[in-house]
Amino acid sequence: MHRLDDPIAPEKAVTLAEAGAEWHVMIEEPGHVTVRSFDCEADAENYAERQKTRLGFDKVTRI
Repeated sequence: MHRLDDPIAPEKAVTLAEAGAEWHVMIEEPGHVTVRSFDCEADAENYAERQKTRLGFDKVTRI
């Protein structure tokens, strides 16, 4: 898991993205952004779904 120091998220969001052979889940919350990488799409989807529920969203954005 990586916490990005510079970006400041204005709102909450959960984003799932594929990059090569990896899947990345970005969690944006006011004050910070966290990115977690996975080798398995299912693991990334499960993590994104848990974060979506924690933040009170009804969907995960896929890019």
